[in-house]
Amino acid sequence: MLFALGLTVCLVALSAPAQTPPAQASADSITKAETFFIREFNRDAGMALMFATLRSSGDARLTPIIAALATSGDKRVRLAAVDIAGEILTAKDAATILRDRFKNDRVMTVRAKALVELELIQSLTPADLSVALGIDDDEIRLLAVRALVRRGLAKQAIPALVALTKSRDRDTELFARMTLLAAADTAQLPVLQTALNDSKCRVDLRRLLLAQIREEKITHAAKLLDRFTAITWPLETQTLAWMAINSVDPAATRRLEQAIATSDNPILQMNLLRMLSSRTDATAALERIAKRKDLIGQVAKFELVRTHGKIAASGTADALLAQGHPIVIEYLLRRIGEDIAAAPARSD
Repeated sequence: MLFALGLTVCLVALSAPAQTPPAQASADSITKAETFFIREFNRDAGMALMFATLRSSGDARLTPIIAALATSGDKRVRLAAVDIAGEILTAKDAATILRDRFKNDRVMTVRAKALVELELIQSLTPADLSVALGIDDDEIRLLAVRALVRRGLAKQAIPALVALTKSRDRDTELFARMTLLAAADTAQLPVLQTALNDSKCRVDLRRLLLAQIREEKITHAAKLLDRFTAITWPLETQTLAWMAINSVDPAATRRLEQAIATSDNPILQMNLLRMLSSRTDATAALERIAKRKDLIGQVAKFELVRTHGKIAASGTADALLAQGHPIVIEYLLRRIGEDIAAAPARSD
C-alpha cells in the first residue's frame, strides 16, 4: 500500500500539465522519483512489490524514471530497469533505453539482458546484431547468432557459431552446437547426444537444451528426444522432452495420444493432453480419448467443446470442477486464463 501510494505521488509529480510529453517532465521530479525507487529497491521487503506495481501500472509517464534507473550507478537497478522496460513502456521508448544499455553498459550481464529484451519486443535490428557479433563476450555473441538463425540467416552466423564451439564455457559450446544443428549441421548430433546422455550433465543445462529444441523448432534434433521421455527421468525432464517432440515431430499427434494411453502419471497425462489439444490435427485423437471413463476422458471432452465458446464448455467444466481434483482445477483455470487472454470479448 505504501509503495503504491508513493508511485502515485511520483506519477502526479511527473504529470503537470496532463498533456506534457514524458521527456519534458521536470528534472527535479525525475530525480525525486528515482531516489524513491532506488530506496525501495534497496529494501528487501519493498523490492518485489515495487516491480510488481511498476509492471501493472503501464503508465507512459514512467518513461523518464525507467530511463534514469537504467543508468543508475547500481548494477542491480540497471538490470531490473532493463528487465521491465519492455513490459511497461511503448516499444519505441523501451527500444531507446534498451539499445543504449546494450551498446554502452559497462557490465556484460546488463548488455546481454538488454539484447534479449530488444528481441522480445521485436526491435532488434541488423545493425544491433552486427554490433553484438563484434563484442568480446561469448554470451552476447551466442545470443546474436541464435537471433540470426531464427531469421533464416544461418550463413551469416556459421563462422561465429563455429568459433563458439571452442568456448571454454561448456554451456556456450553446447548451445552453439545446438544452434548449428538448427542450421542443418547434422555433424553436431553425436557430440550433443553424448553430452545430453552424460550422467554428469547438469540437470538445468539438459533442460535448457531441450527447451532450445522446442523454442527454435530444431527438427534435426528429433532423434535426441526419445530417451528423455522414459519414466526413469524426472517429470520436468519428461515434460520438456514431450514439448520438444510436439514442436518438431510431424507424428507428434499420434505419439502424444499413445503416451497418454500408456502413462499412469496424471500430471504428465494432463500436460500431454494440453499439448495434444493445441494441435490442429488432434480432433480424432481427442474423440478417442474422450471415450475413457476417467478424468482424462472428461478433460478431453472439455477440450473438444471449448473451441465453441464458454457456453458450450461450461457444463463440462462445471462437472470437472465439482470433483475437486487439484490437478484438474489447475488445468481448467489455466485454460480459462488462456481463453480470456486470446479473446477477452468472448470470455467472462
